[in-house]
Amino acid sequence: MRNEEVVNLKYSDIKLDDKGDLDYLTGVDLKYERKHNFNGDKAKKLVFIPITPELEQLLIELNYKIHIGKDIYLIDSDNKMNRSSVAKAMSHSFTFYRRKAGLPETFSIRHLRKTFLTKLQTQTKLAASAGYQKTVSAIDKHYPDKVAISRRIREQNFRIFEDKQPMKVYLKKQKKGFNFLKPLLVLVGVDGVEPPTLCL
Repeated sequence: MRNEEVVNLKYSDIKLDDKGDLDYLTGVDLKYERKHNFNGDKAKKLVFIPITPELEQLLIELNYKIHIGKDIYLIDSDNKMNRSSVAKAMSHSFTFYRRKAGLPETFSIRHLRKTFLTKLQTQTKLAASAGYQKTVSAIDKHYPDKVAISRRIREQNFRIFEDKQPMKVYLKKQKKGFNFLKPLLVLVGVDGVEPPTLCL
């Protein structure tokens, strides 16, 4: 997801399965909305977000069970900042930690989303079916049910990282800005930044 879409996610966007376990999240494709639904006369284009192990852990840390179904934001819910300001704070946080990690200035926050899409497609071949890309392969078009696709991605044990160890980027929770950045990194596909694993 794009960072502006991430900051607009709410606890009410979390969907549970019949057993009450995490199933998937729904977000809104804001870029599409601005271009094709600026009048708001069409149904919003939803993005179905599969629950990866990293995202599940983040939601647990956020105590999602306490807030499930509530119309409050996942990120910075206690603050009165508008969503645009939260998105900017996340971007600034990314720049700070990118420099700490020694990544080049040309590496932008957009690369995180591209990395996620690359790994999703190479590991599952379901990027297009999940609604992240329009054309990847004709086979993916046989999966029109985005909910089913999100579930299938999870069933295949899709992971952002090959091992279970968090990537080292000198992220510390007590550092200002980390609470803004971590949800974005997880939702777009990176729980830390390490050059060898990223698509620059």
